[in-house]
Amino acid sequence: MRLHKGIVQQFIYFDFMLIELDDTNRQRLRQLQKTESAKRDYVKITVIIMLDQGFDSDQTALALGIDHTTVYRYAQTYRSLGPQDYLGDAYQGWWGRLDSQQLGQLQAELRRGFYTSAQAVAAWLESTFSVQYHPQGLAKLLHRLGFSYKKTTLVAPQADPLKQAEFVAQLDQQIGQLTEDEVVYFAHAVHPQHNTRPAYGWIEVGQQRSIACNSSRYRLNINAVLNALNPVEVIARQDATIDSASTIALFEQILAANPTKRRVHIYCDSARYYVSRQVAEWVADKPISLHFLPGYSPNLNPIERLWKFMPVRRCGQKVIDSVYYPEFKFFQERIMAFLGQLEPYRVQLERLLVLRFAIVNKDGLVAV
Repeated sequence: MRLHKGIVQQFIYFDFMLIELDDTNRQRLRQLQKTESAKRDYVKITVIIMLDQGFDSDQTALALGIDHTTVYRYAQTYRSLGPQDYLGDAYQGWWGRLDSQQLGQLQAELRRGFYTSAQAVAAWLESTFSVQYHPQGLAKLLHRLGFSYKKTTLVAPQADPLKQAEFVAQLDQQIGQLTEDEVVYFAHAVHPQHNTRPAYGWIEVGQQRSIACNSSRYRLNINAVLNALNPVEVIARQDATIDSASTIALFEQILAANPTKRRVHIYCDSARYYVSRQVAEWVADKPISLHFLPGYSPNLNPIERLWKFMPVRRCGQKVIDSVYYPEFKFFQERIMAFLGQLEPYRVQLERLLVLRFAIVNKDGLVAV
């Protein structure tokens, strides 16, 4: 029987759609399908699984929202390359390229050294184990090992790690023994400048997004405290200058906000307006206990994180970044309003201002 050319092509096309996986590759694909977050790679894996399960190309294309040609291309590539090259060990970062001992060595190396790119880690793996990884695949492997790509934490070199560790231990003990008639605050001052700051955003390629700015050098002088156990409670005041008198005024606001508290604990640094004789004399007969952070330890004050949170985009709004305030009073009103209405940001702040700290030891930064 002589087959029409179109029918022959259909048989050839259908033959390329026949995929039969062995149990090992089938299990491997299903495991990767559950962990793959990139759409392209998820589709690439799922196409083969569906064809192995007996779905035809039309059903596969419809279910995955792709065209028929893409299904054919993936099926053809899988058959021609085989599972190893199709899945791309170098791209996906599978566990199989490193055994458990090598993975342990990789983790130890990442904790010991500091690598600024996946390429640098890949170079170390190649020189150490003669194993090659594509940077994208290696990034996925590093995520699976519990590492993420993020900024370093700046800590003053003068900081004393032993004193910091002692402070954290004492704080933990006090928080653990806190009674209902006590409250703990962290205090710090901030001086935001009245000016627009550039920020990142989605802008069309080849275009610029212009934001008006001014040349003002005026700054707000804000002294505030943050409730250690309720991160949306901030008591703040703005003064022409921050000195002993303005600090006492802030402490008076704190006492007024806590009329039933037997003791108010305030943790602060050793700025002169906190350690002045005038403040010490005023506090002496008040239900306030001042606790001073170790020197050069902004990393131990969670309100510092609030100051970093304030300028940038939160819940669809900006406080400082990329917002133009033509007059200083509008700038002042917006910031003070933000500090007085933090409830909409509770979820972010509870995660950001948790009482966990990074201290310095001989090996680098360690979370406590």
